[in-house]
Amino acid sequence: LRATPAEDVVTCLKKQGFNPIGFDPYLNGEVIPWIRTTKNLESAVEDSQGIILCSGHKAFEDLPRVIAKLAPKSIFVDGANMFKRVEFEGLGIGYLGIGR
Repeated sequence: LRATPAEDVVTCLKKQGFNPIGFDPYLNGEVIPWIRTTKNLESAVEDSQGIILCSGHKAFEDLPRVIAKLAPKSIFVDGANMFKRVEFEGLGIGYLGIGR
């Protein structure tokens, strides 16, 4: 969440009436004033309509599997270019890679 375009994305989503939830594996309890955060990836993804990745941390390597299990009808926006579309094909998850 820090040192990424996440704050701008969150601001835009809030203006559109969405309630974004963030997860950063390196927060260590730090409070980010502009977004509600969770302590793990699963709780950030569960029942989400859309997932936007703004940073390509190693902790997100299992994201396709986590999304398929916890938010199978969601849309995934890969703003970090961490994944390839083929990793989401067949999972029923919409995929948009930015900058590809």
